Amino acid sequence: MHGQKGVLGFLESRENFPFTIQGIVPEVVVNPHAFPSRQTPAQLLEAALGKGIACGGLKKYDSPFSTPSFDAITEQLRRADFSKSGMERVYNGHTGEMVRSLVFMGPTFY
Repeated sequence: MHGQKGVLGFLESRENFPFTIQGIVPEVVVNPHAFPSRQTPAQLLEAALGKGIACGGLKKYDSPFSTPSFDAITEQLRRADFSKSGMERVYNGHTGEMVRSLVFMGPTFY
């Protein structure tokens, strides 16, 4: 856990959310400025590692005392056919048009 306040700013129906080419729709959209600077790297790296492990179909145990390297995380993402940054293309939920910027998506406890 990373000590977030859990403030919810807006409820939207699922069909209006952005989606990936695989049809994945995020459950929560978070502005990265909502994370305190001391927590942003840990939570994003945790999400990237979880994404690589989950999409790679692996079962892995890790503890807070064993920190995987940045290279290990990017390699896990690459093996799961994601970019090293974990960024993805998404499509506008209203229009179906591709969003011009890349978006980071990953499993995280929030």
